[in-house]
Amino acid sequence: MKNIESIVNHLTQIDPQIILIGCSSGGLDALEKVLEKLPKAFPLPIVICQHLAPDAGEYLVKYFDKHTNLPIFEAKSDQNIAAGYIYFAPGGYHLLIEENRSFSLDVSERVSYCRPSIDVLFDSAITVYKAHILAIILSGANEDGAMGATHIIKHKGIVIVQDPATAQNSVMPQAVIAHEAYNYILSPVEMNIVLKRWSDGK
Repeated sequence: MKNIESIVNHLTQIDPQIILIGCSSGGLDALEKVLEKLPKAFPLPIVICQHLAPDAGEYLVKYFDKHTNLPIFEAKSDQNIAAGYIYFAPGGYHLLIEENRSFSLDVSERVSYCRPSIDVLFDSAITVYKAHILAIILSGANEDGAMGATHIIKHKGIVIVQDPATAQNSVMPQAVIAHEAYNYILSPVEMNIVLKRWSDGK
């Protein structure tokens, strides 16, 4: 196992104010492991961009409601972002974070053939949270998220990418690694341990 404590210490140093997670094909299994049994008093909001069809409805909200202790919402325009909640980007919309730390939805062109796009979410978060971001990239079949992760690294945030050997579809994590846009490569189980250890110290 990687040096979990050194990663937790790095997180403490940047004082993250939000967790962003990007995933696509094969990402649900990884997400389950990352979110499993996080404490009910988890101190940050978690915003997830999973590539979805426009007609998917609140499928992910209903699915993950059974797999986590935290309340889950499909993000809506003008919704305030609160600690201890999980928000999913709705299918068919880019999810943006506004200066007042609320969401807005956008139907502009697809990015990397996707709407919602991980890159769009990551880039909008940087303008608000600067270096205080923990971003996670999980299993997926395209390169969406690699450029956003690059920008987060440039702003001194932290990016953790799923070990491609543990991903059902390794294209997305491999793209982030190829761009050298990461701090750590972990399995989803190790990510879960990091989040729990870090939250224990808050």
